[in-house]
Amino acid sequence: MRDPGFFARANPLFLPYLMRDIPREAARLGIPFGPPQPDPVVVDYAAMRAAEDQPHIHRITRLGIAAEEAGQGLAFATEVSRLIWGGAANWPADEHLAPACARAGLSLETLETKTLADPGRYDAVIADNQEALQAAGHWGVPTFVLDGEPFFGQDRLPALMAALQAKGVRRRGDGPVTRDFLVGCWQLARWELHKNHALHALPHGETARGQLIHTADGRMSTMLQHADWAGARADSAPDWGNFLAWSGSWTLENAGADQYLCHDITMASLPGRVGERQRRRATKLGPDSFVFETPARTGRKNAVYVNRLTWARAG
Repeated sequence: MRDPGFFARANPLFLPYLMRDIPREAARLGIPFGPPQPDPVVVDYAAMRAAEDQPHIHRITRLGIAAEEAGQGLAFATEVSRLIWGGAANWPADEHLAPACARAGLSLETLETKTLADPGRYDAVIADNQEALQAAGHWGVPTFVLDGEPFFGQDRLPALMAALQAKGVRRRGDGPVTRDFLVGCWQLARWELHKNHALHALPHGETARGQLIHTADGRMSTMLQHADWAGARADSAPDWGNFLAWSGSWTLENAGADQYLCHDITMASLPGRVGERQRRRATKLGPDSFVFETPARTGRKNAVYVNRLTWARAG
């Protein structure tokens, strides 16, 4: 905790307003949100002061430094932030952190081994970062520095993006998803179901198969096959939940900086899908891969579920 007395000096209305504003802003942006369980910073609210013992924030920041040194700092921050602020209960447990690290291309065990072997070195890096933040001309987080110019807060991200674009920097994946990019045949690389931003299940198994075809004149067909489908007995009744197929037409919608892949279904293996429009946010991962995400849905106990399907260009 960089400033243990922060809460004691803050206006008493600060925390109540913050807890009202955060879920409101998350809802506006369509981001699943739940209060952290537990809070990364342990606070003695009777004294309005950060506690001396800080097991969570010290651990997670050291892991973050190790992830950055492994070249996956942003991926780690993305996955762990979603875990903490997505409402996952007992997020510090290895059963949650390990999958989050894996999604970032990292091993929690490897990171933990490094940080536990020399915690002082990682604390020194954090202290150096604090000094660099002050030298850049700011004191808070998140602060971004571009060529010596600080940009503080999420409300300044558009200004930072504009400055980056003025310098010729392009979005990840070499640009947005376009119609020309989506035309062709795609193979399913992975289908994940996320619950409160943590990997919850692989709906069709580790070796699920799928094919997605978009034609230039706007026709589409999609098939998703469970890993066990081919091994089912020929004389048994098929489980159509293990083989999903639909076809119809497709379009691409632009909404600000986001692109949405829309499938208008005219034929489907499940009758309830006929006549349905599926609108999925699509993100380009590289020249031959993209991911689309289903809209967040709320289930029992306010758990938030999102399906993420990653596709790779066939051939």
